[in-house]
Amino acid sequence: MAELAEEDAGFLTAAGALGAALCRDALWWKGRCTWLGDRRREEDGRVAHGTLGPDLYAGAAGVALFLARLYAVTGERLVASTARGAAAQALAQADRLAGPARHGFYTGRCGIAWSAVTVGEALGEEGWSERGLSLLGSLAREVAGGTSPVVPDLMSGHAGAIGAALALFRRRRDGWLLDWAAVLGEGLLRAADRSGPGWSWTSLLGRPPLTGLSHGAAGIAWALAELHRETGDPRFREAALEGVRYERRWYLDDEENWADLREGQTQAGLAWCHGAPGICLSRLRLHEILGEPGLLAEAEAALRTTARSLAGRGDGQGFSLCHGQAGNAEILASAGREMNRPDLLARARSVGRQGLRRYQDRHAAWPCGVQGGGTTPSLMLGLAGIGHFYLRLHDLEQIPSILLPGEL
Repeated sequence: MAELAEEDAGFLTAAGALGAALCRDALWWKGRCTWLGDRRREEDGRVAHGTLGPDLYAGAAGVALFLARLYAVTGERLVASTARGAAAQALAQADRLAGPARHGFYTGRCGIAWSAVTVGEALGEEGWSERGLSLLGSLAREVAGGTSPVVPDLMSGHAGAIGAALALFRRRRDGWLLDWAAVLGEGLLRAADRSGPGWSWTSLLGRPPLTGLSHGAAGIAWALAELHRETGDPRFREAALEGVRYERRWYLDDEENWADLREGQTQAGLAWCHGAPGICLSRLRLHEILGEPGLLAEAEAALRTTARSLAGRGDGQGFSLCHGQAGNAEILASAGREMNRPDLLARARSVGRQGLRRYQDRHAAWPCGVQGGGTTPSLMLGLAGIGHFYLRLHDLEQIPSILLPGEL
């Protein structure tokens, strides 16, 4: 027990050190703050260095979420004030997000609103939560008015927004949140391609319809199952299972993984975003909600693949949540907690210790997830996400995962 307590303290120390670095490097202006970091430009794919955007995935909202949760554990006042500054920046910049992904959870205004609610909960300051709920209300009105396109996926569209709306509904019991989630679900039913075995959805990445959690059938099926759980509507259950059936077409028995169908890909993915690790999260929750035969077996196959992916991984894969060691290790930790599997928890903790020895103890730069780039402060690609991973290792019971939009 003493060894575990010492290890947990080391994980919290790592999260605190990353939080302190973020506070130190924040750029302030009139009560708001942001950071500099590397990113890939959408227009040409080149790496650029500049200020963060406002979103949850790679922007200020994600940093605010991590810092707020860190403050809830440590009580450090500087961490709280920096979380406020980042939340203020994200909310102030939310309307600048344009394009079809602007309403998404990870990429759009839904995630900014979610971050503000999280800041309010963690800091005990309801004003932030009210601002976040107000922003969500404006998104719901746009969807109801028919002015928003149906973007189906978890990363940028309806599936992620459904998860966020339902989680807030369970906590606050505001009926409009459930109504909004149901409207989004109807959009997913209309957008489904039912022409082949199973149902599929075309993401912003284009055709063919993808597998996987972030842009593919796994994330959409998860959201539909959550909606069925709250509404009892059998159409959402059917659609979730049809999404799973589509994904099963692309299962590779010899790899215990699912084909990555993005253009130019030649192998299965091994990350939260694409491949078995993210699909594992979907299958575990689908099994819990729907209890259909085969879902648990697929989750266990995905777990084995995720565990193998962590064996001998080096700096080339990075340590980010989206497509690095921290994300895959956190998936093992979450599954270990849900399935009462101490071996999975131990494996996740081992990855955490390896990270501390390789980077923190050597005062080396944490490898982030911007391909071809360097350090970024962000949640899903950088330092805030790595800090969140260590915060989770410190206390899985009290610190919710951010790998599915399901808990505050």
